[in-house]
Amino acid sequence: MKTLFLLCVSLLCMVQAYATVNVQTNADGTHATAVLVNGSTTRKYDIVFVGDGFTSSAADQDKFNNAVLSAVDALRHKVPYSTQICSFNVWRVNVISAEAGIDHPLTGVSKNTELNCTFGDNVGAPERVIYSTTPARVTEAANYAPAFDAIYVLVNDAQYGGAAGDIVYTSLNTSMQEVIVHELGHFVGHLADEYTCYFCDGRVEPAYAGPEPWQVNLTINTNRATLKWGSFVAATTPLPTTVDTPPGVVGAWAGGGYSPTGIYRPQANCLMRALNFELCAVCNDALNGILQPKCTACERDPNSLACALTKIRKRLYVYKAKIFRIPECCFCPLDIDPRRQVEIVLSVNSKNYKVQVLTADGKEVRAEVRDTDRGAAISFEENTKDAYFLQITPTTSLKEAAPIDVAITRNGQAVAL
Repeated sequence: MKTLFLLCVSLLCMVQAYATVNVQTNADGTHATAVLVNGSTTRKYDIVFVGDGFTSSAADQDKFNNAVLSAVDALRHKVPYSTQICSFNVWRVNVISAEAGIDHPLTGVSKNTELNCTFGDNVGAPERVIYSTTPARVTEAANYAPAFDAIYVLVNDAQYGGAAGDIVYTSLNTSMQEVIVHELGHFVGHLADEYTCYFCDGRVEPAYAGPEPWQVNLTINTNRATLKWGSFVAATTPLPTTVDTPPGVVGAWAGGGYSPTGIYRPQANCLMRALNFELCAVCNDALNGILQPKCTACERDPNSLACALTKIRKRLYVYKAKIFRIPECCFCPLDIDPRRQVEIVLSVNSKNYKVQVLTADGKEVRAEVRDTDRGAAISFEENTKDAYFLQITPTTSLKEAAPIDVAITRNGQAVAL
């Protein structure tokens, strides 16, 4: 009898562990709804929103649907998400919970929800931190979407809260839109929090005593020559920085990463420090660097000069060895890292032409040349501070100039010739 009882308990545990998440089925039999589609999931940054603490009632599911629309609206109104909105695909999976709301350990509130989300207990994590005790169930729900780069859980609770780790969470609080873009700053841009406390309940926070942070928006270094965001700092700005005149001075401002001293952030104010501010120049640049390659100039603004120029395919005429200047990228973002991957495609076969990339002093740059269905593709890494030239030499004598179409991409984006 004891063996039978243990077997039954084991089977019950297995059923519970592998139970399918309860999600809404659409009229066409699918379980995910497209909210914003800008292109292929292989090219775009896909976010899937799932909900916890929303019951099967029409009112609750409408509430979740409207919250997702509000989240997209937040992206449309905060730079740089707004200027790169064409980078995103957004999907929605309606998860059905038995009860509305989520757990509040500090007040003893416990809810039976499908994804088991909870606020922090103010011991292991601040009360504002929201997380799921069964993250595998969150991922299971997200897998109903065609693809995802980020999973965002919206919880049916009005208390302020949010968090970003492997999964992003936000409650339906009055500051939800600002929290949405802040938490995505963590997940998409790998940005650190810039505020000076963790629990933020009056406890004394120690000075930062760790190594150099890996995130782009925090540092322990105040050396102008080696500061990781040094390219944004004016030569006249003192380091550390204490005066924000005019507002928006980029320097080395004390405090960040939950510590008030021993660590520095780029600007006095930033969305990663406090809500209702814009992202600072460094955080903005980091997000742009990730999102911009997922949008073409024409997707951002089909009427722009950048769009018109990227449509140009320059034609070269070659009958003997000829050298051409590789044009600089006028529309590339100003990155902290000056190196970019360049690919040049020529409408020829590499067997008929020798193709070399040269520096201004005539030295050959290491480049990979391969034949593709578009022609010969030449790939190399450029330093944006240097000038480069393309030398094309026919391997056989030509009686007249042969036309060669040229297209260039930098970090996967077409650029003007």
